[in-house]
Amino acid sequence: MISERVYQKRGAANPIGPSVDRKLHSVAVNTWNQIYARTADSYSIKCPTYKGCSIDSRWAVFQTFEKWFLKHYRPRYHLDKDILVLGNKVYGPDTCCYIPQELNKLFTDHGRARGPYPQGVRKDNNSLNVSISRYGQSEVLGYFNKNNVVEASECYQEAKSEYVIDAARKYRSVIHVKVYKALLRRAKNREF
Repeated sequence: MISERVYQKRGAANPIGPSVDRKLHSVAVNTWNQIYARTADSYSIKCPTYKGCSIDSRWAVFQTFEKWFLKHYRPRYHLDKDILVLGNKVYGPDTCCYIPQELNKLFTDHGRARGPYPQGVRKDNNSLNVSISRYGQSEVLGYFNKNNVVEASECYQEAKSEYVIDAARKYRSVIHVKVYKALLRRAKNREF
């Protein structure tokens, strides 16, 4: 993990500096600072899924990050570190991409809400409730006997796979081809 950030002074030694729009530069600085905040141990206390996150050494120098940022940034899109590489914990140029918010929400793990059950499955009185959120709308897929955890999970996995494929197709024209391919791969392999 990189512990020291380097922000070089702008000027003749940094050719990108003078030509960068001030507002866009400000967004880049804010994004870079947010990445560092998310890799801090204190952040993982309130957001456990960020535990163990780090920054690729190439992004330790702000200007290196800014070059990548200026090439990939999309207004209203979210910086994502783990859609391309399942379980990735490193923020870097090979693992990060900008994606629409809806795609960023596809792989959110609601572990606290479901307790010991698989994704999409939670206990509801004496049965198992299987539900999915698609495009912001919650949908109940069915109820299963409390002993049929595998069947309940399979129901969710099938619906989630279909949803990821649908979302990939919906956003295909506005996302990078590597993001599209990663979504299809994850749907096929049921990597949620």
